[in-house]
Amino acid sequence: MKKILSVALLILFQSGCSTRFYSSADMNSLPATSEASFAAASTDSSCCDSLQSIPLTPLPLDTQTFSTFDNGSPKLKFAENKRFISAYQLPQNADISQLDVEAIVINKTVFAPLVLFYDAQWNKLSQINSETFSYSPARFTDPDRFKNSISLTSADTAQARYLIITSDPQAYNEKIQLAHPEELYAKNRGIIALKRQKTYAALVPTGVVRLTLKSKSIITEMLSGGSSQPAGSLSSYKKVTGVVSSTAAESDLRHKAIKTAVDKKDFSTAMRLVKEAEQAGDKEAGQLFIEALQQIQQSAPDITE
Repeated sequence: MKKILSVALLILFQSGCSTRFYSSADMNSLPATSEASFAAASTDSSCCDSLQSIPLTPLPLDTQTFSTFDNGSPKLKFAENKRFISAYQLPQNADISQLDVEAIVINKTVFAPLVLFYDAQWNKLSQINSETFSYSPARFTDPDRFKNSISLTSADTAQARYLIITSDPQAYNEKIQLAHPEELYAKNRGIIALKRQKTYAALVPTGVVRLTLKSKSIITEMLSGGSSQPAGSLSSYKKVTGVVSSTAAESDLRHKAIKTAVDKKDFSTAMRLVKEAEQAGDKEAGQLFIEALQQIQQSAPDITE
């Protein structure tokens, strides 16, 4: 089966062997450790024996597309081994400007992406390895991810017909260091963060990747401050403009919500609540967030590397 998750979270089902699209249910089915990931990658698959036999899926413009790489995905035999793949047909005569490839960090592992472009005769045009990707920390609704924004010229798009996403065996078992929400908050505020044990994500052959093929018009509007943005981006959500006065009762409710989120170690929610409180003119929310972090840290040992 293939499952397509639109930005509106509409899931469409179609039968056949093809790119396996991500749904929220796939999160729990992915391997929980790097060892399990490599074990899953070693299993056999009936598809595919050649580039020409790969089922293709059209890659839309200015829309987020999620793909899952696990035992339900097709495989292709490369020189080194068989690897999970997602295969796409690129739009023609479109004003393409950029391709965002983002591997999502899940269970302290992250897919090791390898991006391949081919022409109409399946001649390889370019290859983008994992070493060109960089870590982007969690921010608002976005999770931790391993990302590369690939610029595409008119000459590139005139030749490129097909896109394959697979894993990069040269990057297997490499690790990226993850940022803690407290560290990010402290950095943004120019203060010293509490000492935390460093955490890492291993690069593996299974996982989830988010693709966004962006048009030139979208990129231009983003740079010029226009209101039109790619679906699902942070700026596609309603922005709070101006400062709305906050009553004492409202501030008290926000503070309790921030404290509860920190106690549950739901730091992304806590930071979102702090931002909303500050936009409403609450100058105490940030300090309350730090104090709540310090309280839960007092019961933990001071761990340094």
